[in-house]
Amino acid sequence: MNSENARAQMLDRYAQVINQENLHELAAVRGLSGIFAGSVCESYFNGGPRVMVVGREPRGWDEGTKDGNKRAGLTEALKENDFKNYLGTMMQMHEKTVCSPPPTSKFFHFYKRVQRDIAKSCVPGSVAWGNLLCISHKKGSAVVGLKKTEVIHLKKICEWSKALLRAQIEVLQPQFIFFVTSPSYDKYLKAFVDIDKTGREVLVPEELWQFKAHGAHAFRTRHPRILKSSTHRKRAITLALEIAASQPTN
Repeated sequence: MNSENARAQMLDRYAQVINQENLHELAAVRGLSGIFAGSVCESYFNGGPRVMVVGREPRGWDEGTKDGNKRAGLTEALKENDFKNYLGTMMQMHEKTVCSPPPTSKFFHFYKRVQRDIAKSCVPGSVAWGNLLCISHKKGSAVVGLKKTEVIHLKKICEWSKALLRAQIEVLQPQFIFFVTSPSYDKYLKAFVDIDKTGREVLVPEELWQFKAHGAHAFRTRHPRILKSSTHRKRAITLALEIAASQPTN
């Protein structure tokens, strides 16, 4: 597979979930970000093991104005009745972010470490980037921001998030996935991905667990923003390196 084919497959899968009615519903809710539609760079398919890092939500993603309701890409999609073009624009935004030198943040500091140590690459985009939730609320968690007043919208966001993340994982087929989502998001992690329960092992309660998901060796740790948990994230990388060393890559 190459990046062009992978992007086409993901866009088709995304478009089966997000339709024009969904977009109108999204536009009516104040404070929501744009839709995080993951893409991929050609460098992902070159070199070492295929690796993916999954965060919590895309804080402020394509937010636009302060109320989050006048994003140019979404406005044009609604006007032209072309939701697939909107999703493609969001994928291009993702590519621009991850296929260039990534932003400076705690999350991307961890991302670059995984890229260097596991993927054995310093080329931008050689590690895939996903998010558990595809939409944020007022630059924060939609789970927190919508759970009391906009439950119906939160339910829809969870449906979209599950479908988009699974499409990304199933098309890209990573061999290692690092979910840096923290224990407060475990409910959604367990609902969104196929976890092999027989192979799951809680190594440190709430801090680190190891499992298999969609055929990949996976780890769940706290978000890189939680500095005191850096030891557990380092251990996850060490465990992945041990697995990678014991198995041939393809």
